Amino acid sequence: MPNKTNKHNWLACALTLSLTLLISGCWDRQEIEDLAMVIGVGIDSPKKENDSDSEQKEDAEGAGSSDADSESTQQKVPILLTHQNVVPKVLTGTAKVTGTQKQAYFNISGEGDSFFEIIRNFATKSSRPPFFLHVKTMVIGEAIAKKLSLNKMLEYFLRDTELRRTVLVVVAKGRAIDVLNKKPLNETLPAIEILSILDNVRKSLDIATPTPLGHISENMTTKSSFMIPRIEVLKKQ
Repeated sequence: MPNKTNKHNWLACALTLSLTLLISGCWDRQEIEDLAMVIGVGIDSPKKENDSDSEQKEDAEGAGSSDADSESTQQKVPILLTHQNVVPKVLTGTAKVTGTQKQAYFNISGEGDSFFEIIRNFATKSSRPPFFLHVKTMVIGEAIAKKLSLNKMLEYFLRDTELRRTVLVVVAKGRAIDVLNKKPLNETLPAIEILSILDNVRKSLDIATPTPLGHISENMTTKSSFMIPRIEVLKKQ
């Protein structure tokens, strides 16, 4: 009997310890006010649109070289990355703000040779780390789309565990940062405005079928053709 009693006691202790692990709660939770909640991403070339034709020819010659040379060239292509961050208090109307802070978002941009480098440098510009779980749209500038391989461009985001593969990707006629800076007409956030326009694909033949990030990854892996919608900024829309 004593042996059975001891055995039962050990089992009871083991079960108790196991339950403490299950009821410990969200030990690694982060408050939303302490995060820079990214809703949209823009990828551009830092160079202006009026670059000389000679520079464009040099890029074309570099792209036509061997695979090894091409990869080394692509890694050195400068990138301008833009994050569109949500201001939760303004979005929900729980804070009294004035001036430019009336917007429910703000854009932060940085330049570098890699996305890791740029996002790491964002720590010197913002006190809150970026949080990619709520990203809805990704805008790629026309210039960077011609200079940098799409596979290389999206590799970082496809490896990110926070970024969902349902993020819709569009290519901007011009610069992506201009699209994210454009004041939306109907929505509160430019990134959501793009998402809403893409949702109208069933009502207009002028809108291409939205292309999620995961769909692009699958087609690049199988080397299949695919199409990415193009977006253009006009004076009023």
